[in-house]
Amino acid sequence: MSSLALMFRPKNLDEICGQKAVKAAFLKFIATGKLPHSIFYGPAGCGKTSFARAVASGANYDFYEFD
Repeated sequence: MSSLALMFRPKNLDEICGQKAVKAAFLKFIATGKLPHSIFYGPAGCGKTSFARAVASGANYDFYEFD
């Protein structure tokens, strides 16, 4: 990923655009403190990792990425 893309990556759920229903569901999960196990799937570059990082940030969880 280019450094420009990394610089503008969303840091929290407030910065995520689109997917309003999914975003609202995860905000509810974070508010209740009950995050379910989740699998994000889709083509490369659609925002799966960015969304997962934003969820982890909102829940004050550490985020670990493995390739």
